[in-house]
Amino acid sequence: MQTYLKSLVPSLGKKCFIDLFGYTTKGIPGLEIIGLGKRGKLLKEKVIFLTRSLQVEVPHRRYVLCFDDERLLELGVDDFRNLELPVLILFWSLAGVIPFRKLDDCCSLGRFNIRGEIEPVCVALVDYEEGKNFKWIVPRDSNIGEQIIFPLEDILASLGQKDLAYSSR
Repeated sequence: MQTYLKSLVPSLGKKCFIDLFGYTTKGIPGLEIIGLGKRGKLLKEKVIFLTRSLQVEVPHRRYVLCFDDERLLELGVDDFRNLELPVLILFWSLAGVIPFRKLDDCCSLGRFNIRGEIEPVCVALVDYEEGKNFKWIVPRDSNIGEQIIFPLEDILASLGQKDLAYSSR
């Protein structure tokens, strides 16, 4: 299986949407994140830790997630953290944990911590004309304007993930 989605990185300039793509194979089981340098390892371990903490069942397969933009290596910590939620969504989608098979018309950004708290997104998308073409996968109380959203709470509730909390930041 393979799929991709977009993520927005506000600090990289106007209309900076980053492609995140992934696939799964029957190779040696594990998760690889490519395109983030050393930070990819931290994100990988954080995703695995949260997945295990929430007792989410993931099939034993090889999952490869890739970012296709070298500018990501220069991101500050705050901007880098906005890539956490898209990575989690793509990983869980490839694993069949969440009900998305096709994400190519979707965009996501956001962060979570190891306690399972997912922070709402606050991004003014008024200047991001391209962002109006996507369906957004974000927490319900995110402030992203008049965009079509798939509330993350509804997606996770359908999985019975009641342990996830939503920070009020």
